[in-house]
Amino acid sequence: MKKTTINISAFSLAEALITLLIVALISLATIPVITKKARKEENHGKWICTLNSAGQHIQWNTGASGNANNPTTWAVSGNSCTFQVPSGARNFAITAVAGGGGGAGAQYQNKSWTSNFAVTYYGKYKLLAIGGGGAGGYSNCGNAGGGGAGGIGYIEYNADENTTQIKLSKGTAGTGEHYNGDSGKPSQIIAVTKNPNTGNISETTLLKAEGGTGGHGRWSNLWGCDGNHTGGGSQGNVTGASGFISYNSSAGKGGSTCRTVCFGYTPSSIQKTINDKLGTFVVYSAEGTDRYYSLRGRGGDAWSSSSRVYYGLNGYDGIALAVTEVYWSGGGGKAGNYKIRDFYPSFDKKKLTITVGKGGQGGKASTSSGAYATKGEDGGSTVIDDLYGLPGGKGGELKYEEKALSSTAGEDGEKTPLYYKNEPVLGYGGLSGTNSNVNGMTSVGYGAGGGGGGLKPGTAPYASAGKGGDGAPGYVLIEW
Repeated sequence: MKKTTINISAFSLAEALITLLIVALISLATIPVITKKARKEENHGKWICTLNSAGQHIQWNTGASGNANNPTTWAVSGNSCTFQVPSGARNFAITAVAGGGGGAGAQYQNKSWTSNFAVTYYGKYKLLAIGGGGAGGYSNCGNAGGGGAGGIGYIEYNADENTTQIKLSKGTAGTGEHYNGDSGKPSQIIAVTKNPNTGNISETTLLKAEGGTGGHGRWSNLWGCDGNHTGGGSQGNVTGASGFISYNSSAGKGGSTCRTVCFGYTPSSIQKTINDKLGTFVVYSAEGTDRYYSLRGRGGDAWSSSSRVYYGLNGYDGIALAVTEVYWSGGGGKAGNYKIRDFYPSFDKKKLTITVGKGGQGGKASTSSGAYATKGEDGGSTVIDDLYGLPGGKGGELKYEEKALSSTAGEDGEKTPLYYKNEPVLGYGGLSGTNSNVNGMTSVGYGAGGGGGGLKPGTAPYASAGKGGDGAPGYVLIEW
């Protein structure tokens, strides 16, 4: 049998490696072409919704005629925006933010007390004490003397965090139809402090205004009139802590031989001085061109049996008064809540209804007696159909400024990290940053809070108090 021989030929190792290299180079050269073709076939784009200055919803999408960087060219869509889900599009990323809160307004007001109060506002207090007026004397034998006015004292006291209370006690008037009129009672103002190291409580008399003394009259007995005992009462003395001022004057003494008005009173010049210091508290009333008198602490008139004068015998109560200047600057609005590139592979609906939150309105400032500043409004929520809603930023609160004796800046609004194309402008508070005005600035951008109002202390009773700035509206960006 003939034997067959089979010859087997194969590639060498070098030939095989060269072949693999050629195949790899060809594959690498074709990849960009394949990828480019695939990307051209994908559906990519952007869609944006926000609010214009009139509060209307506006929207823009890839391919629209408006300019993506200029919202004033976007289409107005009314009370909401509608996102039409593009056919064949997948893998959506949603970036959204709610409306920013408005900044609070600023407030500057005088507060006053006429009875004991706990100290919750620290700083300078203006204190006034007027003692009770003395009663006039009675006479059934000719003239009688009028009662003296209560003493008048003023002091300024700086209450710090160790001052817990200020006690105010009013001096009552002298009363009764007697030959010798009763004296008025003293008015006192006392500071109660607590030692921060030991906890011990101590009291310091800041002012004590004594009451006016009563007037004297004459009376008859078996031998006729008792002699010349008529006399006017004296004005009360004033004592107190270091720095007090006493406003006693010759007019505070009652007349000594009266059948006309002869009570002790406080002259108009002193009354005006006190009014100027206190700012909002008027202590005098007028009668005629040359006679101004205070009913607080005024002495009682005399009473003669033959001719009773216009006023009764009793004096008038004094007063203990504390006044302080209280400052509140405006807090900045908070930024709206947000989401960044929240991923959705697809949507079940063909369209989504979207409502963007408005920026909160800035708070009002106090501008007149009895008016109070308001906090900023909360920003509006941004709602994306039934997917979710984002709460708006909280409005700024009024912030009490301890010992605010100079210009005080309003708080800046909170800044959101979200923006599209152009970074938002921060809502600076009044007198803050680049804002030299007392009014807080309105935020420009998306979702940022408005600036709070600032303060410029000035002439009593009110200083320059700024209003809060509005928060910025929210927005929604959908990418695919």
